[in-house]
Amino acid sequence: MDVSEDSRVGRLERIVVAAKKKLPTLKIRTMQESSFEKDLKSVKSIYNRAWEKNWGFVPWSDEEFVDLASKLKILIIPQMAIIAEVSGSPVGMLISVPDYNYVLKKLNGRLFPFGVFKFLYHRKKIDSLKLMIMGVIKECRHKGIGSGK
Repeated sequence: MDVSEDSRVGRLERIVVAAKKKLPTLKIRTMQESSFEKDLKSVKSIYNRAWEKNWGFVPWSDEEFVDLASKLKILIIPQMAIIAEVSGSPVGMLISVPDYNYVLKKLNGRLFPFGVFKFLYHRKKIDSLKLMIMGVIKECRHKGIGSGK
């Protein structure tokens, strides 16, 4: 899935420019395969800090988070895993994945023997995303990082 031509990328760039007026040291970057473990720690930290005041929230342990992330790693497109940093510290994140429901419908519940090939073929035709997880730490909310305005 090529996201570079998506018209919403321009909107994201305008949001970043507006947010940088309030937070001059704001940097938006995507997760990198080469620093996956480090980025995982950032995502876990942001998630635990951003969601801590929600009713029923239970923070992720390192083991739980690494286990889940390693299973989901093959589904994630690096350009769709975005981390916001202020002065080098992670403060926000947004992770989306392709909407694999489109592919699952094509498999009719059968992955083997030929479903794997159908999966590989049809996943290239996915044209929508599902938001998996997002959050901005309390200290940086209302500064435009998580805003669509």
